[in-house]
Formats: sequence, structure tokens, C-alpha cells
Amino acid sequence: MQSKRLIPVLILFLPLLVLFTWFLPLYPLVAKPGLSLASKIYLLGQASGFLGITLFSQTLILNTRLKILEDIFGGLNKVFPWHHNLGKIAGIFILLHPGCLFISELIAGSSLEQILTGRLHLLSYLVGITAFLIFAFLIFLTLALKLPYHIWRFSHQFLGLSFLLAAYHLLNLGSDIAVNQPLKILMLFVVGLGITAYSYKTIFGHFLVKKYKYRLLDKKELSSDIIEYILESDGKPLTYQPGQFVFIKTDKQFWYEEQHPFSLTSTPEKKQISLVIKGLGDFTSKLKTIKPGTKFYLEGPYGRFLISNFGSSQIWIAGGIGITPFLSFLSQVNAKSKVTLIYSVSQAKEAVYLNFLKRKKDILFQLWLTQDRGRLSGEKIASVYPVFESDIYLCGPLTMIKSLRASFIKLGVDPSRIKSEEFKLVP
Repeated sequence: MQSKRLIPVLILFLPLLVLFTWFLPLYPLVAKPGLSLASKIYLLGQASGFLGITLFSQTLILNTRLKILEDIFGGLNKVFPWHHNLGKIAGIFILLHPGCLFISELIAGSSLEQILTGRLHLLSYLVGITAFLIFAFLIFLTLALKLPYHIWRFSHQFLGLSFLLAAYHLLNLGSDIAVNQPLKILMLFVVGLGITAYSYKTIFGHFLVKKYKYRLLDKKELSSDIIEYILESDGKPLTYQPGQFVFIKTDKQFWYEEQHPFSLTSTPEKKQISLVIKGLGDFTSKLKTIKPGTKFYLEGPYGRFLISNFGSSQIWIAGGIGITPFLSFLSQVNAKSKVTLIYSVSQAKEAVYLNFLKRKKDILFQLWLTQDRGRLSGEKIASVYPVFESDIYLCGPLTMIKSLRASFIKLGVDPSRIKSEEFKLVP
């Protein structure tokens, strides 16, 4: 199910099916010579509307974090780029829809007053305008303003409201939906999927999405901006594998505030779990102030950054706080393991668990200080370590992962042997 070739097929199938179902009855009309420019632009506007809401529905589905999505895409961190890019494409089609209809009516000879006020008596028309204005405003906030993540995320949830209004507009305005029964059934299905996904994750997610209850037992300052949080279960404990991550939320947050993903650094055998978190934004800064006893709500586990064969030759490369999943892996390393861990930080004081890592006898540990040796590259690593005979695991800043992956592939390393964990929450 993790075939990269299968994913675009699954994504494209529904939009293409909608487009085909809409266009088929119109083909005799379109095939006739002499179709006016206004009619062509009008049809483009209609197609944009159907495609926009279909892709919009798919982005809402990809936002649910359902485990089946991990199975299909090969990890939740690979789902979100699709979600992000589909959202952009959906936005283009949604913005094209009223624009094309407006231009087609101008070309056909309608006055500006007729276009703007001629349908104001129709509720579905007013709802459609409202949906468009909400969508356009939220897109403006995303593109034009550098909002803090938590504010952007809160405003982003209202895109679902725009979808609900757009769905009402689509199903009640008439035109193609009214005369094309297969299209109507298909769009009811598309809209139903989107509404179900939005309701599950955003409206009723607080009640429907499974959470594990923990409380903060202790926290330890590992550096000036990195803290380890030790949590104890308040009920059924989380079952996870080394290398996985969870989304966390505390009882200090409001119900509508978003959870944030962090790797588990503890091992499944322990009753307590630990998270090593670097202060990078508003949420992590607030975490510094919480006290023991604070309740945590964990969603997960997620992630396919897993190691099943510790007997094979492996090179682990961690950048900064990207060391966290490897700390969990270390519990499974033994004398038969062939593991090299390269830990890249700017200066030694930024490295957490440095003494522990240096004492670990079952791995070959290398601290890489970029202020002295420059940034890591595939060439530098290949000159010392057996990259062509090893499975390579990367975790760290997105730019580091992309750079190292590209340089390893350029050297001739088999791409299937390069595993990575990247997770970037971006407005």
C-alpha cells in the first residue's frame, strides 16, 4: 500500500471521475463548432467549481490523521505535504470559479449591476458568495500575514465552514446538478466525505479522536532551550514502537487549540514516557512554565520511522533536536549491532545526552560540530563511513534532510535505503 506510484492515482481518481461525469452530457454541445468565448469561459468556471470542492474535500480527509492514511502514504509526515499542496490547488480552482463566471457574463453582454445584484434573491447564491469571501479572507491571512502558528491554525479551522457553505451552494443552485443525476449523486458523496472528515477532526474531534491521559511527573532542563518531560499514565498507557511520535495537548489549552507533534524518547518497556522538546515557538515556550501534575492528552502513536533489523549495517544522522527518535532506538541496540550515530549540532553545548551517547559501547558515536567542520554532506560522510552498504536514517531540519538525501543519491546510494523523518508545521 505504500507504493509512491499508487498515491497520485488515488488522489486523482475522484477529481477526474467528477470531471468526466460533469462533462459527458455536455460533450455534444461542446463538440459543435461555433461555441462562443463566453460559453467556453462559463464552462471553465463550472469545471473549476466542481474540481475545487472535490479537492477541498480531499484535503479535509487528509487532515483527519486516520491510521489508514499512514498505511497508504508510508507515514503521517508524508501525508501533510499532500494535504498542503492539494489545498493550494483547490484554492486556485475555487478562486477561478467565480472569476470565470463573472468574466463570461461580462463578455455575454450583462451589465455590472446585473451580474452583482441579479441573483441576490437566491439564498444559495448568497451562501456561495459568503463561502467565497470567507475562503478568500483566510487565504489572504495565510499568504499576506506572518501569523503565529496557533493563531493561523485557529483561523484555518474556519475553512471547514467555507466548505459547508460551498457545499450548500453547489447542491442547491441548480444548473448541472439539477439535470445530471449521476453527477448529483457523486457530488453528494464528495460533499459527504468532506463534511464527515471535518466533523470528525474539527467539530467533534475533542470527543471522537482517541486520546491517552497522562500527567507530568517531572521535567529536566537539558540545555538553555531543551527540556525533557517525563509523563505518567492516568489510565490505559500508550502502546508504541521506538521512533514513533505523538501529538500532545495539555489541560492548560482551550479545546479548540491544536495539538503539536513530538517524538517519544522513552522505550516501550518503561511505564513512564518521555519527550525531549526544544523551545521553537509559542506552544513550546508555554510548556516551559507548566508544573508537575499538569494533565497531558496524547494522540497517536504515529510514524513509520522504524527499525526492524538492528543486525544490519546502519548509519543514523541526527541534526539538532532530531536526535529524539534515535534515543528511543538505542534501547534495542546490542553487541551484534552495526550502528554509527552522527550527531550534528553547531556547538557542543547544544548536544543533549552527550555523555550518555559517548558512553554507549554498542554504537560508533560521532559528534559533528558545524562551527568547526562545516555542514554535513554526503561526500564527507561517505569518505569515512560505508554508506553504500548501510541503511541510512535521517532526522533533523528539513533543509538538512533534503540536502543529505540529494547528495547521497548523487553519490549512487540506493534511495530505498535512505529513511527519514521530517515534520514541518507551516502556515
